[in-house]
Amino acid sequence: MLRDPMVRELARSDGLDPTRLITLYVEALNQATEGAPPGLVFAIHMCRGNFRGRFLSSSGYDDVAEQLFQRAEVSHFLLEYDTPRAGDFSPLRHVPRNKGVVLGLVSSKVPAIEPVDLLQRRIDEASRHVDIERLGISPQCGFASTVAGNPLSEADMRAKLALRRSGKHRLGLKRPGQGGSAMPTYERGKVRIHYEEMGSGFPLLVIPGGGLNSTIAGLDTSHPFNAMKEFAKDGFRCIGADLRNANAGQSSGPLEIDRPWDSYTDDHIGLMDHLGIDKFMVLGYCIGQPFIWNLIKRAPNRVVAAVLTQPSGHRPEMPDQFYQNNMNNWGPALVARRPDITIEQVSQFLAKMYRANADFVFTVTRDFVRACQIPILVLPDDIPPHPYAVAMEVAMLAPNSQVSMYPWKDVPEKIPLAVRHIRTFLKANRPAAVAMEQRAAAD
Repeated sequence: MLRDPMVRELARSDGLDPTRLITLYVEALNQATEGAPPGLVFAIHMCRGNFRGRFLSSSGYDDVAEQLFQRAEVSHFLLEYDTPRAGDFSPLRHVPRNKGVVLGLVSSKVPAIEPVDLLQRRIDEASRHVDIERLGISPQCGFASTVAGNPLSEADMRAKLALRRSGKHRLGLKRPGQGGSAMPTYERGKVRIHYEEMGSGFPLLVIPGGGLNSTIAGLDTSHPFNAMKEFAKDGFRCIGADLRNANAGQSSGPLEIDRPWDSYTDDHIGLMDHLGIDKFMVLGYCIGQPFIWNLIKRAPNRVVAAVLTQPSGHRPEMPDQFYQNNMNNWGPALVARRPDITIEQVSQFLAKMYRANADFVFTVTRDFVRACQIPILVLPDDIPPHPYAVAMEVAMLAPNSQVSMYPWKDVPEKIPLAVRHIRTFLKANRPAAVAMEQRAAAD
């Protein structure tokens, strides 16, 4: 309703700021969906009124598009586009690549059947702003939003619903990037990477811990805090993925024996490319340390800043712990569910990964860290896979590093302080232009 100039003027006459109301409504929507179970899909319908074939408001989506499409934590937007009152499709350029749009091209207000070729032209027009894989079609609203209904017969309604299956665009409601599966998936050849996004703003790649069984779900069950949920609230577009071939995850691909670390980095960089992201920050737990250093080595001009949380590394007094742990746990479970992979191949993969360069952080040298100018924040730990000595050596070597208090998770009360340190670090290193834009939007 706040798209209509008359409604906006009414709000102003009551002493209300229409733009601030939009912000407030988006915040309320996000609070309503917060904490939903994983896999639950939310969509929002933008209604213009639907009573006995009449409407309540007019105008396009221009005034609300940027705030609503980019900040609302929903998967799809159901938008009424059945008449010229809705304006053109150009506001759809603000829809992020991880969200979809259902075009309400079929009117629920009048019995006349829309020509299929007209629907196809309209879909083609919309696809100039949103990839066609992220588009669907539907009636613009319900056939009986009130007890009075609309001036259509049941036969009219059925004929209009059948239009959804007509013509070359047989589009249905799909989660973006997935071709109808449960969650978004990035595919490259034989590699399938399941990922999730949360929040909007400057991109933050979150690499969960858990070794080779690293999954997004683990952020809620085995981590001191969930970085995606924490920092999505602070103007960051948080992206997380299940690691390729994690046993409890949904990502899969070949076991690249000759290049284990680089195969995972291929997935991280490929996911960023898939999402159209150039520069990004990265936060990694545990195994995230060697992954992050390899990312910096492979894409030094794309990683803006990095957070190493309870980082793993080589422990001289336990030189074979990662190989042995994975041979006893990750490997057998992988072989049991993947008949194309043998335990001998797993052994070769792990030997290349952890024995070929059994030192420091596995993926880069001390000289590389010493020369790295990228801002680094280290949150040390000290359990067998997370040696305190390596974490502190990284902090001492990296010229633009910070280190958190230690210990920071021995009691629950300290964890929020560590999270606050990370939040301050991320905001301080967010590119200045982005920070200014976000501050202006909040004012």
